[in-house]
Amino acid sequence: MNYPQAGVFYARWFHFMKSLFFCVGAVAVVLWVASCRRPRDFGTEGELVFSPRDSVKFDTIFSGLPSPTQRLYIYNRSGKGLRIKRVYVEGGESSPFRLTLDAVAGQTHADYELAKDDSLYAFFTFQKEVVRDEDVTDRLVVELDNVVYRIALFARTLDARFFRFDTVDCNAVLPNDKPIVIDGPLYVPEGCTLTIPAGTRLFFTARRDARFNFISRLQVEGTLLVEGAKGAEVLMTNFRINERYQELAGQWYGLIFSPTSQGNRVKHALIKNGTIGVRVDSISTAVRAKVTLEQTDIRNMASHCLYAVGYSPDTGRAPGVAAVNCVFSRAGESVAAMALGGWYEFLNCTFYNDNEVSVQHGLTVSAGNAWEYKNEAGETIRENFPLRLVLLNSIVWGVKDWSFAYSLADFGNPQPTSILLFRNIFKAKRESSPELFDALESAGNLMNRDPQFENVFKRDFRIRSTSPARDAAEALFAPFYDFNLEPRPFGPQPDIGAYEYRDLE
Repeated sequence: MNYPQAGVFYARWFHFMKSLFFCVGAVAVVLWVASCRRPRDFGTEGELVFSPRDSVKFDTIFSGLPSPTQRLYIYNRSGKGLRIKRVYVEGGESSPFRLTLDAVAGQTHADYELAKDDSLYAFFTFQKEVVRDEDVTDRLVVELDNVVYRIALFARTLDARFFRFDTVDCNAVLPNDKPIVIDGPLYVPEGCTLTIPAGTRLFFTARRDARFNFISRLQVEGTLLVEGAKGAEVLMTNFRINERYQELAGQWYGLIFSPTSQGNRVKHALIKNGTIGVRVDSISTAVRAKVTLEQTDIRNMASHCLYAVGYSPDTGRAPGVAAVNCVFSRAGESVAAMALGGWYEFLNCTFYNDNEVSVQHGLTVSAGNAWEYKNEAGETIRENFPLRLVLLNSIVWGVKDWSFAYSLADFGNPQPTSILLFRNIFKAKRESSPELFDALESAGNLMNRDPQFENVFKRDFRIRSTSPARDAAEALFAPFYDFNLEPRPFGPQPDIGAYEYRDLE
C-alpha cells in the first residue's frame, strides 16, 4: 500500500468510526432519558408518611428578625406511584405560613405525581408583622382520594426590643415590658451603670465573628445591677427557645466584667446556654466585691459557668467574686475556674458537673495561681500571683473521681496564699490522692458523701431528707435564707448547699 492510498483508507476509517460512536451515544442518551421518566401508572389511593409526623413548629419568632425556614418531608411508601389530589395551606392567601412545594411557591398545588419510594419537600416561612405576643396556627392539608392528612403549623411570636452592636446610655434602666433581643455585644461604658429590673427577659443571638466565635454578649466596663426577685427572675439566654434549644449549651457568649468594671451585683437571675456564663477579669479595686452573685442559677455553658482571673500583684481590697446561695451546673470544662490568683468567696453554693455538655469536661471547681507560656522570642515565661479562696458550706459534686483541686506554684517567687475550705461536700477518691483527701477531711469537710440531689437530670439540686448535707453546715457562716429565700435553718442546723431541705409533706 503506497502512502496516498493509506491516507484515503485512514480518512474513511476515521469517518466511519466517528459516525458509529455518534449513533451509539445517541442511543445511550435516549435509553437514559427513557429510564428516568416516571411511570405513568399513578394511583389516587394510598398512604403517605410525613416527617415531622404531625406538626411543623417554628422557633419563637421575634419582631425585627427574619423568619427561619421550616421543612416537611412527604414520603410515598405505598409501593406504587401516587397522584396527590391537592396540597394546600388551609388559611389560603391570608395565612402567614407561606408554602413552597417542590421548589414551586404557592398556597395551593393540585395533581402532584409522586413516584414509588420517592419523596417531596415542603418548605414554610412565616410572613407576618409581629406586633404582639401570640401563638399563630394553621394547617397544611394533603388530599388523596382515600385519605386526607392535616399537618399542624405553629409559631409563637414575641414583640421585642432590639440592641444590635450597641452601647447603653449612662445610668440606663432596661424596660421590662417586652423581651429584649441582643445581637452582637451590648456595652456598659466605664463610669456608667446599667440596671436590669425584675422580670426582664434578655435573648442573645448566635452571631459569630470571622473566627466563628460567639460575640453576642453583655460587656460591662462600668457597673451592672441585675435586680431580679423571687418569682420575677431576670432571664439571660439564647434567642432560639423551642424545646430542642431550651437547655443546649454554646449558643451565645455570656457576661464579661472588664478590668475597669466595679461594684456589680447579680441577684435572682437565670443565665444559661452560653459559652462562659460569667467572666470576671482582674481584681476588685473598690471596698466591695467586684461581682456579687446572689440566688443565681448559671448552667449549660460550653466552657465555664464562672471563669475569673486575678492577674494582679495583690488580691484587691475585696473579693473579685462573692457568691451566696448560687447554683453552678454543667459545663464543657470546669463549672467554676479561678485562674492566675485573685480573691474569691463562695457561701452555701452548689456546684455540679457531668457528661451532658462534654464527656471531656474538667473538674467541677478548680483554682490556681500561676501560668506558663512562651513569648514571641520563644522564651518560657512563668508567672504566679497571690490567691485567696474561701469555700464554705457548699456542695462540690460531679461524675469524675475528684470534683475539686487547686494548684499552687512559686517559681522561686512565693506569693501570699490563703485557702479556707470548711464544711463542704466534695466528690473524692482517697486512693488517687490520699494526702489531699486527708487534708480536706481533717479541715472539717465531708468527703465522698453523696449529697442526694432530688433529680440532677431535671436540674433539681434540692437535697433529700436522707442527704448528709442536712443540718451539717456551720451556722456561723450560713445566710439567713436559701436559694428560694426560705429561712435557714429549717432544722437544728443549716444545711450545706444552696437549698435548705424542707419537708414538703
